[in-house]
Amino acid sequence: MKIRFVFLVLVSAILFSACSYERLAAMEYMKKGKERGSILLVPPYALDLINKKPVLFDTAGFNQLENQDSGAFYSKLILEKFSDSVFLEMYLNSFIAKLQGFGYKVLLPDELYDFQAASKPAYIFRFAQTELTEESSPFIIDEKILDQAIYKKIDLNLVRFSNWFEFESRDSLWKKIFYAEDAIEDRFSGELALDQSLANPVFVYQMDSLSIQNVNQMAQVLGVKYAEFLNDYLMNVFIKQKFPSYSPPKIYFHFDSELKLLSPYQDRFVELNLPK
Repeated sequence: MKIRFVFLVLVSAILFSACSYERLAAMEYMKKGKERGSILLVPPYALDLINKKPVLFDTAGFNQLENQDSGAFYSKLILEKFSDSVFLEMYLNSFIAKLQGFGYKVLLPDELYDFQAASKPAYIFRFAQTELTEESSPFIIDEKILDQAIYKKIDLNLVRFSNWFEFESRDSLWKKIFYAEDAIEDRFSGELALDQSLANPVFVYQMDSLSIQNVNQMAQVLGVKYAEFLNDYLMNVFIKQKFPSYSPPKIYFHFDSELKLLSPYQDRFVELNLPK
């Protein structure tokens, strides 16, 4: 038992030491400030609006094949009154502001000359494709009360934001493709109960439906989140460079700029394979 205990203590010490070294490397990167480099930011050409909700209105008198897309558009609950320019402005402004807060020098395509003259490291971050999709998200109630089976499906409104990014270095021949996706939906809560006679089941619920304001707030929040993803990626690349190739770091770190804390993290960009 004593030998086993000593062995476990030794293993724990080794793991703690490795983790501590990773933290030291992460802290070294975060102290770089403006030395972290310049980023040429290429905004998206457009925001693709996609409706996946079923058409609910009467299509009598229409050629359904010819008017399928038109019918889908008119069944939108949010995106039909949505301003893509406002959404993109809030998204990009929060993304840029967060990167600048980290210390990166952010430039736009009309500042290409300044970017070419910037000292290393210098990166290009391109919003290759951005999509905003409106769809239905079924909420299923399948319960039993008074020996009576109750089944009900409520279609909640969901808006999904999907992004494909291209990231590369100005001065070397590597390129990455990242993907990120987030969604928001109607807030819904409910429960089965009995009516006043205590004989009939009823479903009591509350619904807080999505609004255009909610979608625009999502743009601002995700602009910050994805800027943090980019900083985390560069920070973890820096950490990896401090380790020998045969023993890479085992922890992916996130830096919380509000709390000024480093912590292990799972949420990040999904790295996609480049087409051959």
